[in-house]
Amino acid sequence: MTGIAKAGMRGCSRGIIIMLVSMAIVIPLSILLIFLPMGYVMNTHASIWWLILPAALFLLILFGGGFLALYITFTKRKRRLDAVTAPFGLSGSQYQLWFRQYHGEYRGRRLAVYFSRGPVVEADIPLQIPTRLAVTLKANDSPMLAALFKRTPLDLNPLGLGDLLVYAHNDPWAHELLKQPGVGDLLRRLAAPGSFQRHDVILRPGGLRLRFYGSQSLMAFQFPLTAQELHQQVDALLDLADIMEKLPPPEVRTEESSAEQFERSFRAKSSSIMPMVTIGIVVFMVLVCAAAGIIAFVLVSLD
Repeated sequence: MTGIAKAGMRGCSRGIIIMLVSMAIVIPLSILLIFLPMGYVMNTHASIWWLILPAALFLLILFGGGFLALYITFTKRKRRLDAVTAPFGLSGSQYQLWFRQYHGEYRGRRLAVYFSRGPVVEADIPLQIPTRLAVTLKANDSPMLAALFKRTPLDLNPLGLGDLLVYAHNDPWAHELLKQPGVGDLLRRLAAPGSFQRHDVILRPGGLRLRFYGSQSLMAFQFPLTAQELHQQVDALLDLADIMEKLPPPEVRTEESSAEQFERSFRAKSSSIMPMVTIGIVVFMVLVCAAAGIIAFVLVSLD
């Protein structure tokens, strides 16, 4: 079984376990605080308060406990990720509502690090080289990358890099890059698994990216990456970017796709959009609770 398949199975297992635990909490509470009081009121014609008070307690436990658990989880995550990115001196903000992004300058280049669902970590460096290139280990068995780039991997055996898979939109430029001293070792270091099972190096028009994914832990609610590992990998990525920029530009230019433009625009706006989404969710919950209170008041008045 490939690494991608194993990571996918771990992700499905996490989802099933979370669903079962949620059901084990919500179903007994629903029976105890909703259905039993409802049956009691209907059979004995007792005061409607016998239904309202348990229902209010159910909502308090469900939403209050849920928000408390989320707050504790996100606070711990923020502290940990702040420590992981501390060596770069980056400023952090919210990303995709529940996750984190960090931006700043490091070694004279703009650097962005994104932590998102999966868990997935992406280190991005702006780089104006108009071509596409993807690198991973041959052991990773990446037909997905081949389908994405619509290319067969380069023949690297003559260069002594047969353990790597490299997909390129411009083969001559890619071969010239791979011939540069130290590039093979850099790519091996970047693609070698660590805290995450898979590391992919992706060059696209406008930027160079290192993506970590495929957690080796079943219940991976936190990111396993350490500050030392991220620091070493980002340094290697910057070294690779320096070498790439020294090469002559590719003869065949590749333009940024509409999907890449949308991703760049979304990431640029996410720090302002996501807080608004959070506020919207809180306001919605307040309105729902207010509506429930009004309905309860009307029912009590009718009683």
